[in-house]
Amino acid sequence: MLNRVGGQADMKPPQMKRPRNDGNSSSNQTHGYEHSSGTLLKPPPQPPQNLPGSQLPGTRVEKPHDQNMSSHFPKTKEEGPLPAKRSKITPQLLNYIDNFKYPYISDVSCYEKLLKIGQGTFGEVFKARCKKTGRYVALKKILMENEKEGFPITALREVKMLQKLKYENITELIEICSSKQTSSRDRCTFYLVFAFYEHDLAGLLSNPNVLLKLNEIKTLMKHLLNGLYKIHSSNILHRDMKAANILISKEGVLKLGDFGLARPLFKKLPGKMEPCYTNRVVTLWYRPPELLLGARNYGPGIDMWGAGCIMAELWTRSPILQ
Repeated sequence: MLNRVGGQADMKPPQMKRPRNDGNSSSNQTHGYEHSSGTLLKPPPQPPQNLPGSQLPGTRVEKPHDQNMSSHFPKTKEEGPLPAKRSKITPQLLNYIDNFKYPYISDVSCYEKLLKIGQGTFGEVFKARCKKTGRYVALKKILMENEKEGFPITALREVKMLQKLKYENITELIEICSSKQTSSRDRCTFYLVFAFYEHDLAGLLSNPNVLLKLNEIKTLMKHLLNGLYKIHSSNILHRDMKAANILISKEGVLKLGDFGLARPLFKKLPGKMEPCYTNRVVTLWYRPPELLLGARNYGPGIDMWGAGCIMAELWTRSPILQ
């Protein structure tokens, strides 16, 4: 085992030999190697075999159907497409964003703001004058509280329904305007441009110098019911009937305004559940009993209840359920 060569010990590795199969060996010894000292050792790792059909030694055999089956499994991160590189913010890009104009939408600079006249359901309202024609208009600023969610769905409903409702007793939507802020990071602000009306019913009733005659009350109620009939026949609910939303022109024509809470009326289909709506609508003084009790399936009756409250208010000059 030890040989002295030049005064140095030469250690030879222990020799391993296969065990003899004499019939008495156990199954464990059959798959092991025998050390020269008589003990059993685990077999050394064998080099991978180059199987036919494999691409590299040691890889699994690629069967013809493996290529078809690979499409059913998701690709790993390394196999997926490379992420797209974000374009750099250049002065040309910033200039394009600052000067971008939405098609078919005018700039609000075409109008001169005069004063703030109210706060609508979902935005501020300003009195303004068109610089070209001199016509007075009402600019309703759309509040963008959740800018990440995009344009408010309530404003989209209002625009779509007012475009559908062209009637003499319903307020007129002229156009939509936009206003870009000075900073390129600020989002664009949108305005709804309405025809301007000099009075609203709540303001007239609160003025002690304004006295309504019986024939004037009848005329106003006729205009109000005609406007509601047009809305309901178009399968639309107003859902915010109150004296402050009743506009009156200088000619004495009543106009229904503020469609911020309005929505289309669902059709009840046979075999389907009755559609439900939110009950958090209508100002409290004009809210019908079913909404106060939490009802969610209602119809045009909630607007008619508000019309009745307004009719009584024409005589009492104050909300009867306040």
